[in-house]
Amino acid sequence: MSGTEQRPPAPDGSRKRRRAWWATLLRGVVITASVLVALGVAAAMVLSHTVAGRDFALDWVLERVRPALNGTLTVGGVGPSGLLAGATLYDVELSDSVGRPFLVADSIRARYSIAELFGGPPSVADLRIWSPVVHLEPEPGEPVSLSGLLAGQETEVDAAAASGDETESLLFRIRGARIHDGVVVMRDETGAEERVEGIELDLPRVDIGPDRDRYLTADMDEAALSFPLGYGRLELSGLRGELEVGPDDIVVRAERFRLPASEGSGSMHVDTRSDDWPMVFDLDLSRAALEDLSWLDERLDHGTAHGAVRIAVNGDNVFVDVSDARFEVKGGTFAVSGGLSVTETTRFRSLRVVPDMLATAELEPWLPDALPVTGLLSGDVVFDGVPGRLEATGSLALLDGVTRDTLASATGGGTLLGSWSFEETAIDFTSLDYGL
Repeated sequence: MSGTEQRPPAPDGSRKRRRAWWATLLRGVVITASVLVALGVAAAMVLSHTVAGRDFALDWVLERVRPALNGTLTVGGVGPSGLLAGATLYDVELSDSVGRPFLVADSIRARYSIAELFGGPPSVADLRIWSPVVHLEPEPGEPVSLSGLLAGQETEVDAAAASGDETESLLFRIRGARIHDGVVVMRDETGAEERVEGIELDLPRVDIGPDRDRYLTADMDEAALSFPLGYGRLELSGLRGELEVGPDDIVVRAERFRLPASEGSGSMHVDTRSDDWPMVFDLDLSRAALEDLSWLDERLDHGTAHGAVRIAVNGDNVFVDVSDARFEVKGGTFAVSGGLSVTETTRFRSLRVVPDMLATAELEPWLPDALPVTGLLSGDVVFDGVPGRLEATGSLALLDGVTRDTLASATGGGTLLGSWSFEETAIDFTSLDYGL
């Protein structure tokens, strides 16, 4: 053997060479990935900032969205601001499967991030829609099926219901949506249009999902609209609360709302299964100007009220139920509870009226004939029936309008037929003014 012995490399030197090899490989991977990402971002920027690139990207997106729709989605163009962090779309139209327009909008703008669109339930932020027009019934008697606009929705609904997971059932989330100058067009059986106009909505959150009971839920910070109702229009503003849209109904729960000279809280329920879209309002009015309710009856033209009321509207028929309300008019005050139906005629349903120094002139617009006496009324009377056959029971006192002295009083009941003729009447009548 020679005096010089060959030894294997030291372990530390071997580990150093392996670490150097891995470090070189890692640097190569990082550099390569960085180059690819940079190229991708550069390509996306080039695409989003050129007309041809934006058109290409828009066509690519629409081709992937259209299979999810039972209808046609068209977009006139894309804004020049690019597509990476958001987009502005112009001349947007969504039609149903037979080509009837459902939604037409001047422009739609949204901000988003790639992570929000592809990580978990997709979402966008700051969605704004200008001048949208929604056609709920393009042809008389042929309403657009809101659920039918989504292809394969029933399968998704069943899957979401089976999972019972709210996150999994969520299809889309909008973190902040605003609608400016919206219009909803409805048609009756004759083809005549009714339009909900001046729609302004500020929605901090909108969740869209295939839930079996609720297709859409939203928080409302501010809402305003002009709605055709009864004999006029309901001018609503300052609405704050929650909105839910389901397969059979629309529900609004309002923490507050305002009419031109009124304010309150309550809820609205719309049954969308019927062609007439029957509505029920459950309202707690802290202050109501009666002229704001003139759509119920044109004779409600002055005075104020406060209390709880339920108003049901079904076509041309209106049903009002009051649990306890107090009215103040020019000619005095009175409390009301019970029901009133306005159909082809006006029907009183156990309507209790408690006048307190109420001028007889306030009653005359509601009576078929002028009262034969004048003065102030106090008492407690319950009405049932229709004008021309109106049952009344209770007690009533007539007072002088100047001195407040009692002129006459009556207790009992009967049926007022019209022209101040009575039927089946039993009244204890006391007259303290013999001239009366």
